[in-house]
Amino acid sequence: MENKDSQLIEHLDELRQRMIKTLIAFVIFFVGALVFVEDINSWIIKDLGRDLAILGPSDILWAYTIISCVFAIAATIPVVAYQTWEFIASALTKEERKVTQNVYPRIIHFVYCRNLFWILSVIFHCAGIFNKYVSSD
Repeated sequence: MENKDSQLIEHLDELRQRMIKTLIAFVIFFVGALVFVEDINSWIIKDLGRDLAILGPSDILWAYTIISCVFAIAATIPVVAYQTWEFIASALTKEERKVTQNVYPRIIHFVYCRNLFWILSVIFHCAGIFNKYVSSD
C-alpha cells in the first residue's frame, strides 16, 4: 500500500512541476506581449480610419491585457503540448514509446501549423476583410 502511495505522490509531483513550467512560460510570453502591446494595438487599429471609443482609463488597460493574454495563450500552446507529452511518456513502456515516436512529431507539427494558420487568418482578417468593410470610404 505504501508503494502505491509513494508512486502516486511522485506522479503528482511531476505533474505539479510540469504545470509550473507551463505557467512560467505563459508568464514570460504575457510579459513579452505587454512590452510590445502598444505596437500590436496600433497595428490592429491602424486600418480602422478612426479612433476606438475609450471611455475610461480602465478600458485601455483592459484592452492591453486581453491582447497580451491572447498572444500568451497562443504562444504557450506548444509548451503545453510538449509538457503533456513528457508527462505521458514517462509512464509508457519501451514498446509503447516506439509506437508513439511516429505519432508525436505529427501532433507537434499539427499544433504549430494550427497556430501559424490562426495567425495568418488574423492577419488576413485585419488587412483584408476588416479594412474593406469598416473603412470610411
